[in-house]
Amino acid sequence: MGAGNSQTYVRNEYHEKIYAKVNTERVEISDLKIEVDKMGSVEEKIHHITLKGGFVAILPNNYVRFEPDCSSANRVYITIIAKHGNVFCDNLAKKVGYSVKLRSDGQVVDVKDGSLWEEDN
Repeated sequence: MGAGNSQTYVRNEYHEKIYAKVNTERVEISDLKIEVDKMGSVEEKIHHITLKGGFVAILPNNYVRFEPDCSSANRVYITIIAKHGNVFCDNLAKKVGYSVKLRSDGQVVDVKDGSLWEEDN
């Protein structure tokens, strides 16, 4: 399996703040929406979901390093959503230690090992 804590980066090149989560277990976004039906705007709902679900905010042109415990896992699951509710990826499975970026056009792509900018073809 994995080797303890692993580093997975999520870079945001999108034009607005995003929320990301990297975990060794699949967590469905729909499972986090249980208590938000009576809330007002979509932004209020997304704010609640991300707080409850342990998501991390990433501002445009920034990145966050996630270090999930991968001692009993060989992959991580990446979920990225926007403050208006757009889901860019939901439980995107990646090998431990792989990183991604959200491009300005909203596409999630792999980045080369050791780089947060260069896309891996």
